[in-house]
Amino acid sequence: MQVQEGMSQREVQGLLGTPDYRRFDGYLEEWEFYRENGNVLISAPMTILIQFVDGEVTRMNTYAGYGSTPVPSSVVVSPAVVPGIEPLGISPYEDRYSANVGRIDFRALPPADFDLFFREYRNEPFDSGRVRMLDNLTSSSNLTCRQCCDLIDLCTYDSEKKKLIKRLYPAIADKKNFQIVLDKLTFESDKREIRQSVK
Repeated sequence: MQVQEGMSQREVQGLLGTPDYRRFDGYLEEWEFYRENGNVLISAPMTILIQFVDGEVTRMNTYAGYGSTPVPSSVVVSPAVVPGIEPLGISPYEDRYSANVGRIDFRALPPADFDLFFREYRNEPFDSGRVRMLDNLTSSSNLTCRQCCDLIDLCTYDSEKKKLIKRLYPAIADKKNFQIVLDKLTFESDKREIRQSVK
């Protein structure tokens, strides 16, 4: 049996035992497990992160090695908090964009870290360098739709914007606000194309 979305904390504990670390904020809780021998496919050590909302599994991530994936952060935090994780809460952008309301996924990159990334990304002269930077970032962090819009604003043509949106979509933390990303495209046909490709 494997960890599945919707499982209770008790079921997960029955499968994986007691977590090595626990974090919680209101109704969100995250458990972190370390495994010396990984799994049947990987014999190296691995980390398993499981997120619960209202006591049920909503997300699971596994990483090679120990500890959470590195997220760029200049902030020193206590060991009880994973660096780079912003607490689940009301979107800081809701007063700027009426379409951007509600809660943001717990893995959204904090604004200070995004600002640092954005400056480096904007100054990268080569497209291949930008693609590499995005791939590195999105392998360990998610972005809000507002952050995606800031990146899209650096594109001149809709064809570039569409490529970037398709690349960013899997890493969007607040997909319910995706309309503000689509609004960056000029033509309705392009918006339809993107909607179809991300279904």
